[in-house]
Amino acid sequence: STSVSFILDLGNMVYSGDRANYKVLINKIKRIKEPFIAIPGSRDLSDEGYGNYRQTFGSYDYSAGVGNTFFIMMDDANGELSDQQLNWLSNELRYSSMYSHRIVAMNVPPSWMGVEGMKLERDVSEKLKKILETHNVDLMISTGSKPTTGLSSSIRYALVGGDGYLKVTVDGARIFVETRELNSSKSKFERTMEAVSIYLYSLLILQWPSIGIIGSGILIIWFLWERYKIIFEIEKKEDTKK
Repeated sequence: STSVSFILDLGNMVYSGDRANYKVLINKIKRIKEPFIAIPGSRDLSDEGYGNYRQTFGSYDYSAGVGNTFFIMMDDANGELSDQQLNWLSNELRYSSMYSHRIVAMNVPPSWMGVEGMKLERDVSEKLKKILETHNVDLMISTGSKPTTGLSSSIRYALVGGDGYLKVTVDGARIFVETRELNSSKSKFERTMEAVSIYLYSLLILQWPSIGIIGSGILIIWFLWERYKIIFEIEKKEDTKK
């Protein structure tokens, strides 16, 4: 059988949804060899991000069959799932009976996953659980503070967050979920400074280029001033010694 692999990002890929940040994101995605798909987070849809996200990734809610597994990706970035979305989910799962496995992914987790912070309302979470149980969904994936796995009633779930990721492998009749940490030689300070520099680049250079140019000019002038001031002081001291 042919092995198929892809990367699924659960959202909040950019600092804000303006076009400049999406340009930075697109350049990063181009370096990835595997197919890359995503669902939106709240930051991805802010600052006119709805249009930029759709232009980059397409639909907010969508499904795809890969081998013997049916994947459903849903947009709940605003912390809600509408009745229309829940009806769509039920229909998609009903039509997925020809597949051996069903996996559902969304950004904001339901309340029964026991996560802290933003989560779906309890009544919506219970409606979602009933749909997942009715159609024998094998795995529910969402976001949390760190990678972890668990079981709520008959629903197996996995959370991804922090400096980690999930590796989900479908092998015949079984689904294996591994929680892994990102391997990076960079320190936490270096990663923070890298994130800040990317944000400033997207904000000052791409979004407001005139401010970026002025700021860069000031930095260059300051650098030259400091450099030649030091040289002048050194030469002055040498002349004094003579």
